[in-house]
Amino acid sequence: MSDTLSFDQGRLRIDRRRREVLLQGRPVKLGGRAFDLLWELACASDQLLGRYALLDRVWPGLVVEENNLHAQVTAVRRVLGRDAVATVPGRGYRLTLAPDTVAPDSADPPGDVNPGLPVGAYSLTVGAV
Repeated sequence: MSDTLSFDQGRLRIDRRRREVLLQGRPVKLGGRAFDLLWELACASDQLLGRYALLDRVWPGLVVEENNLHAQVTAVRRVLGRDAVATVPGRGYRLTLAPDTVAPDSADPPGDVNPGLPVGAYSLTVGAV
């Protein structure tokens, strides 16, 4: 998995290594858990992530209540917009921004490269929510 993900035609960039979120090229403040939540949703691309899976990934080894998850989803929505994270009642959450490209780490296999993208970049498409 790449350390940098880009969404919404470059409007949003997430850098895991630097723990930095850029919105329209400008850094935005996002707390640590909100960043971890955003990263997990971004890595899942168009897949729904269940509440319990997110709790396990964002708070590994800790027992926390679901209201903590809701608070971090709210923090992400405050930064990216209300519609950036969809809630599927009773099931979980999904990032609704369309991924641009994902540049793989050197350890990742090359896979199917879209000829319209630079070598090493992948084109991803998100289904309608």
